[in-house]
Amino acid sequence: MHSLLIDHLSTAVVKLDKKLLIEYLNPAAEILLAVSRRRVYGQSIENVFFEDEHSIAALYDAVETGYPFTKREAKFEMPN
Repeated sequence: MHSLLIDHLSTAVVKLDKKLLIEYLNPAAEILLAVSRRRVYGQSIENVFFEDEHSIAALYDAVETGYPFTKREAKFEMPN
């Protein structure tokens, strides 16, 4: 049910598991990133996005506390 709601958002959503592996991209994220969720599913966020140590630590903190993490700007690169 939640994914059905998230699929219709115009905001890009990337869902990560506890190891910061990509579990899900909604259609808005696929369009923004110009990639299918199948291509990045299971990859580490660090392999797709350029994140500094502070951002990675904040992501792990979000996993531990259950609070969401929002980032307004990010650089990304698709692995070859």
